[in-house]
This record gives sequence, structure tokens and C-alpha cells, in this order.
Amino acid sequence: MAHPRLIRARAAALAAAFGAALAASGCETISDNVDFEVLEPSQPEAPTPPARLVDAQLALIDSIESLEVGTTRNGVLLSAFGSAPRQGWFQPALRPLNDGLPGPDGFLDFEFVAAPPELNGGAALPVGAPAQRRVKAVRPIPRRTLSGAAGLRVFAAQGPPAALRFAPADPDAPDAERSRAAPPRSGPSGPSPPTIGG
Repeated sequence: MAHPRLIRARAAALAAAFGAALAASGCETISDNVDFEVLEPSQPEAPTPPARLVDAQLALIDSIESLEVGTTRNGVLLSAFGSAPRQGWFQPALRPLNDGLPGPDGFLDFEFVAAPPELNGGAALPVGAPAQRRVKAVRPIPRRTLSGAAGLRVFAAQGPPAALRFAPADPDAPDAERSRAAPPRSGPSGPSPPTIGG
């Protein structure tokens, strides 16, 4: 047989639970002297994801190794590979120049930027081997932005820009054929941009 104190404690707990259920359902409570305590959640709040750095905090990487361009359903996907000044650079991006419009020579220009490790709360890391400093940035470019562009060009802090030139469209081709002449596949960087597409 249970101890009398245990029986009274159980009865009080049941009465409190029953009163809470009645109060939650909008019914009158059994007793006005039942106090309820609000409990904190047993799971901690999920940490807030780190905010993406603003453009002003990103800096040009050292140099560009190569560019690749793939065709997507809505345009092209430009991938740039380059070398950061040292290990630990993060959030690489291709930042458009000229408000994303072709320049006077018809090229869409981009800066290859990334965030230095100090912005991630870490100390400056050693330079490291070239493979440890390699970064890749990817940017989708919609078909409407490509319209009328002569090619794509990416700048870094040092060395010549890497560029890919679109093959000229056949002026005698129907409009649909001309619009398909631009999507490129891939090409290396160099002083004279390779022609792609066509």
C-alpha cells in the first residue's frame, strides 16, 4: 500500500493537471488557488546562421587560373578558379562590374573576390601551397543578360584578366538560331580570349 503522503501528492498533481486542462479548454477551474509556472523550452534555440558578408568586405583574389562556362536552362553558369593570397579565404564570388551590363567592348566583366580569414574571426593563416590557396567561384548568368554580349571577362588583383569570347552569330540565321549561338562550354584564360560556341 502506498504511503499517505505519496497519495496526497499524486492527488494534488492530478487536480492541478485537471484544472489546467479545464482552464485551457475555457471551462471554469476547480480551484482559484492553483498556481501555474511557465517553463523554459527544454531544447536550446538554434543558433542564428552567420550573415553573408557584404560586398565591401570582400577583396580581389591574387590571380585567375581558368574559367569554365556551362549551359543552363536559363542561360550559362560561369565558374572561375583562382589563387588567394594565402590559406583560409572564404565566400568566393564573381562580382559584376558596370552594373552587370556589357562594357564598351561588349564584354560582361566580373571581379573575382573572396573574404580574408580575419573576417571569419580567425587569425591570418600562412601562405601555404598553391593547392591550399585555390578558390572557386560560380555565378549563373541569365540569357537576357547575355543578349548582345561579346563574351565574359574576370579580373583579379594580379595578372591579365581571364576571358571567353562568344562565337559571332550567323547574320543569315533565323533569330532562334542566333540566340543559341552564344552559350559557351569552356576555355582557358589568356591574353587573347578563346572563341567559344558556334
